[in-house]
Amino acid sequence: MGNWLPYNRDLVALYGADVAIFFSELCSLSEQYKAAEHDNWFYASAEKLIEKTGLSERKVEGAISTLCRADLIMIDKRPPFNRRHFRIVQNAADFKAAISIDAQTPAATKKTAPRAKQTAIS
Repeated sequence: MGNWLPYNRDLVALYGADVAIFFSELCSLSEQYKAAEHDNWFYASAEKLIEKTGLSERKVEGAISTLCRADLIMIDKRPPFNRRHFRIVQNAADFKAAISIDAQTPAATKKTAPRAKQTAIS
């Protein structure tokens, strides 16, 4: 697929573009590394994730945290070197449920960009 990376618009609306881009890259890496042959777990270094997504280390770690809380990915430290491995939640129903649960979360608890103050024109 080259340098192109599709993303999910629902994830952008709920969590922002960084999380959606990161999740898309994880899905791509899962297929690339044939995670299904390894109980759906795969390894990707932080450096590789930063390089592939163009996100900073802080944004990558934030995206990982967000996706874990949303139950869209799982993380486990696995042998042989006790490295962080990822697993994408494979069940589409789980994905839809995670999206719908977060869609019901009050807007005040979501991270959104502040709105510009509007002033009345006299």
